[in-house]
Amino acid sequence: MKYEKISNDKIRYNNIIFNKTGEGNQFIKKIEFGNKNEVEGRCLFEDYEASNNIISLGVLKDKGDIRADVYASIINVEDIQIEKEI
Repeated sequence: MKYEKISNDKIRYNNIIFNKTGEGNQFIKKIEFGNKNEVEGRCLFEDYEASNNIISLGVLKDKGDIRADVYASIINVEDIQIEKEI
């Protein structure tokens, strides 16, 4: 992901300014589907938010420090549907 770091708490991506909202570690506690080779493992990340989007700049420590950047739309809890196969 190509972005410009403007300050310690701001980046620019596609001419939009994103403000830092979080950073730290994410750890897998439980795998709902797939297996341990298909999930992130330990991820160091910084999150940035603008209007209705979020960017998570990540590095997967358990996978040889590969990048794991995500650009996502923010949704409401009401927009989530859980479907279960019978």
